[in-house]
Amino acid sequence: VVVQPGRGESCQNMVFVGEAHPLARSIPDMDMRTTAEGSPRERRGEVARIEAGIPRFGAEMDENVLPQECGLGETAVSYQKGCYIGQEVLNRIHSFGHVNRELRGFVPVVDALPAKGDKILCQGKEVGQLTSVTRSLKYGRNIALGYLRREAMQAGAELFVQSPAGLDPIKTVALPFAL
Repeated sequence: VVVQPGRGESCQNMVFVGEAHPLARSIPDMDMRTTAEGSPRERRGEVARIEAGIPRFGAEMDENVLPQECGLGETAVSYQKGCYIGQEVLNRIHSFGHVNRELRGFVPVVDALPAKGDKILCQGKEVGQLTSVTRSLKYGRNIALGYLRREAMQAGAELFVQSPAGLDPIKTVALPFAL
């Protein structure tokens, strides 16, 4: 199955699902710097997932992440269903309106590719962490997913990613990416 995100786009922006399509084998491996491992097709799928801002269990989600933190509160949680484990916590968040951190999209200001796990700083204080990073084929630049604390989500907040090389400025963007 071939899924093309937009009309008139090149085959570099297609995502191949299922058996390898002959066209998928003909696409050259471009710059596939990503947190994904595996075959070129698996890496392309990971790049498309990150570009779409879709959380993945094991990267953005685990047993310590609430559905509302990764943007799944309205689609993956039933607030009308009967008793289930964690229902009180999820309903309390739904009633009071916010969580303390949320999944966000990030774009480094410089062309350095950050690493999974790099810390996000605001005014010298740790306010988040990157969970998935890649070189976007669609946008031709580095992008990342990660969690950001509520206090750093204010407009104009200067954010930096801390890597072994030092501090690099980084910007937040809405998900899915639309650069």
